[in-house]
Amino acid sequence: MKMSVPSASRLAALLLTLIIGLVVAASPASADFIQILELPNESGVALLVDALGATFASQTSQGAIENVTIIITGANGWTVADFHNTYNVLEPNGTEISDLLEVTGSSTSRSITAVFTSDSENGPPLLGFLHPTKTITETGAPQDVDTILAYAFDPTGTPHNLTLTIQSDVEAVPEPTAAFLLLTGCATLFGYACGRKTLKN
Repeated sequence: MKMSVPSASRLAALLLTLIIGLVVAASPASADFIQILELPNESGVALLVDALGATFASQTSQGAIENVTIIITGANGWTVADFHNTYNVLEPNGTEISDLLEVTGSSTSRSITAVFTSDSENGPPLLGFLHPTKTITETGAPQDVDTILAYAFDPTGTPHNLTLTIQSDVEAVPEPTAAFLLLTGCATLFGYACGRKTLKN
């Protein structure tokens, strides 16, 4: 019976999903957040949401441009403030646009909408927002982009803040076979060089 061994990128994605679940479980109920995390090897985007009384995690697949829209509607008794925030995320060089994030609150529909767009390595360049709420430079690690104060009020009248977190361009994880071959090759070359030096002496 043959058993398939998952690739390193698949294992990394599964590990990230497990970490996501632990983060959601450990987060206090009053700490509202939207987390958008690009998965290793451009395999997709993981979403973590705890907002307006709703909590969920999901994962999307990757396209030429990664575009994710999240719509969250508050249950009865929730009220939402009207706001519209935009964010440009720059590449580490500080000039080119890597990601865009747009978050809108609607008091009429008691909902918030978040739209995340990320360029692909082979995709077309992105055009940033002309007057963004904030601009940050990506680091490859999870980054808190902003905290929207009193974005909503729960049925008891308690104000809630919303923290926006993204992780952009996660470094690719090398396949175990490729890493093993690389290490073996380096060790062989090192041994060969030492052997030649010994023969010369």
